[in-house]
Amino acid sequence: MPFPGESWPLDFKAIACVFHSLAISSSIFRLTYRWYISRFGWEDSWAVLAFITDVGCLTCSWLQRSVPLNPSDIDTTLDWIAVTCLTSTPWVARLSMLSAIIRITNPSASVRRMSYIIAISFGSMWIAILVQKMYACGTRLCRMPHDVAISQSITDGIADVLLVFMPISFLKDVKISRTKRILLLSSFSSSICISIISIAQAVSFFLAMTTGLSLLLIHIKAALSVVICNLLIVVAFTYRFYHKMDMDLNGGFDKSDPIQLTTVIPGQMSLGSARVQHPCEAPALIVSQVPECRQTMY
Repeated sequence: MPFPGESWPLDFKAIACVFHSLAISSSIFRLTYRWYISRFGWEDSWAVLAFITDVGCLTCSWLQRSVPLNPSDIDTTLDWIAVTCLTSTPWVARLSMLSAIIRITNPSASVRRMSYIIAISFGSMWIAILVQKMYACGTRLCRMPHDVAISQSITDGIADVLLVFMPISFLKDVKISRTKRILLLSSFSSSICISIISIAQAVSFFLAMTTGLSLLLIHIKAALSVVICNLLIVVAFTYRFYHKMDMDLNGGFDKSDPIQLTTVIPGQMSLGSARVQHPCEAPALIVSQVPECRQTMY
């Protein structure tokens, strides 16, 4: 949010719009694809919330303006919405990624409990940072104090490091090919980009650079969080499209080959081979139990 008396340049607005448009487009693709394949889990519910908050970020990036020292009620309301959405979007995206890690790796009961504790810690850090920023908005016209900036940088770093190392630890017991493992780890490890932007944002803040640059970095961090949150689904779709394989995001990897029924007929099997039949070629007792074959049978 532009601070009172300071500007939010039009070219920065355009850059923020590009990033948020990319994030919103990836969210629409992700949610449509997951609905189409009838796989909608907790990570997708968090992704819906990330989509909503990012739409709020995009709206505020265009409606906010360089405000006077005595802002109007509309300007104040937009500042509050911007603070809420820009703070919440990265954390909601992290919770979506954490939920995806738990579903894909299917860890043991003890590890799953640890994952839930990490999720609770994510939620606690999210609320703590949001409350600090809201308090600043109520007393400092949304100027972020140094202690809040330090807290945000620390919590961002902790959360993103956990999101990078958790898949490495959890996937070591999952039997998948090296290529698929690299794809998964690359998708989750991209969250470290959020920390890099957070560091750049903190540096620009402490070096007293332009407010417009700091605000632009905040918008980029929020939008990039949503893109990274949706990256795994995009990777899974691309892998399935080009390799005709299904990266099963509910745990493991499965070929999407059709299932064939095999009937072993006594007297027609040798030691070295067995005849594979179409279900409708099986004996009458078996065929009668296959709905697709009943019309041809009678």
